[in-house]
Amino acid sequence: GSVATSARSKGSGSMERLRVYGDRSKRIVGEAVMLALLPGFEVVGEDEPANVAIAPLLLRKLTIAELAAVPTLIFHPSLLPRHRGRDAIRWAFDWCESYSGVTWFWADNGYDTGDICEQGVVEIHRSHETPRQFYERAVDEGLRLLAFALADLRGGIVRRRPQREAAHTYEPPMPRSEGATRPSILSMLRAEEPGDSRGEERAANQQAQSASA
Repeated sequence: GSVATSARSKGSGSMERLRVYGDRSKRIVGEAVMLALLPGFEVVGEDEPANVAIAPLLLRKLTIAELAAVPTLIFHPSLLPRHRGRDAIRWAFDWCESYSGVTWFWADNGYDTGDICEQGVVEIHRSHETPRQFYERAVDEGLRLLAFALADLRGGIVRRRPQREAAHTYEPPMPRSEGATRPSILSMLRAEEPGDSRGEERAANQQAQSASA
């Protein structure tokens, strides 16, 4: 197997101003703001200058200008690179997985593809919890890990390691409307990140394997 590598770099100085994306009335965002105050960050709004940013509950893709302006940590409720996409928890339950996790990763131009800063495993109690209940426990773990990341960032220390691209999965959004058709395995394999043709290739391989079985 391969050994993951991690980069821990010391910046030119301490980071003092932290931009926060998201609705602060939501638990994960509000508690993230409180955590940022502990190491002494000045927390600012989405449009204000900052040294670094966090996005605990990002419901849109950051613009090119936002990506260029400030490095941004994004929360994702899976062990990236597995379960990229907005319905990571629902797919983990659908696939009957016994555990998943959380990741704080550095935003880039892709979809959930940036370098990893923090990551933790969270067990899935499928017999007695819903995806929403799992999400609340994932938030707890995400906030615990964020405290470590913020303490380092406040001192100018940036930790990042690349995702292992060969192990990635991406699943499309699940339908929200009642009676809507769920994505098939082949459509899921085809639903890769925009501009990525590997989903089509994997779909073709899956069809070939099924035909020869």
